[in-house]
Amino acid sequence: MRGGAAATQRCDRTVRSCHAVTAPARGDRPNVVSDELTNADRFLDAFNGIENELARRAKADGYTPFTLLVRQSRDLTPMQREMLLKWAELRNVIVHTPRRGNPTLIADPRIDVVASIETQLDLLVRPPRVLDILRPKPPRTLSSEQSVREFIKEVALPNDFSQSPVRMPDGSLSLITTNAFTRWIASGYDDAGAIIEDAPIADVLDYREPGDAVKLAPRTLTAVQASSMFSGEHGVAPTAIALSHSGKGSETLLALVVKSDVPALLRALGV
Repeated sequence: MRGGAAATQRCDRTVRSCHAVTAPARGDRPNVVSDELTNADRFLDAFNGIENELARRAKADGYTPFTLLVRQSRDLTPMQREMLLKWAELRNVIVHTPRRGNPTLIADPRIDVVASIETQLDLLVRPPRVLDILRPKPPRTLSSEQSVREFIKEVALPNDFSQSPVRMPDGSLSLITTNAFTRWIASGYDDAGAIIEDAPIADVLDYREPGDAVKLAPRTLTAVQASSMFSGEHGVAPTAIALSHSGKGSETLLALVVKSDVPALLRALGV
């Protein structure tokens, strides 16, 4: 840890209650004449806490610049990285501005900036999970042998879903989407008015494209991890993420997270 640390209580400003987090030593604080914490004190405490946590997760051997820790971290969204890099500039102004006994800080962060960086420390120490943010209902899992009529029921109101998980004969998990369904209809519909409702879902799955994929993840999936998966940062972005207890396709699904859920996940991250 950088500069030592002590446990303190911090309250989450989003969806969590007060919880213990690690606060850094206050070696970076400018000298002040009052025992009351200034905005700069609080800002530097939170900044140092973030730096220590990123260094711990990176298992950094020796000193690693804060900017490098931020850029290399997989526990941050691009918008969080951008915020932290801007705050690094403010931290440098606070720490390196000579004051020569003048108790008035030349750079004193606004209270909204202080609140934001403290929230980001909380979110990094205790990252919010997708299930806690969205509180979704378990999805209906279709069988590849069922009629496409069952998928049409999922698409129609009041359900209004654009995709559904599908259990394959070997127990693996697939995904049927309205995009694949449309391509299937376009390729096989004839002017005589073919009856499509009795066709098996397996026929539609043949018309999936790479983007019509579902990825499996455990119930502990965090908002940052889900956002990263949907961004395609580490490969082809899936249409949906299926959550189960340990991320195995053979398990009962707890939730089906889709791209339209991303804004809610980002709001929970304060970005």
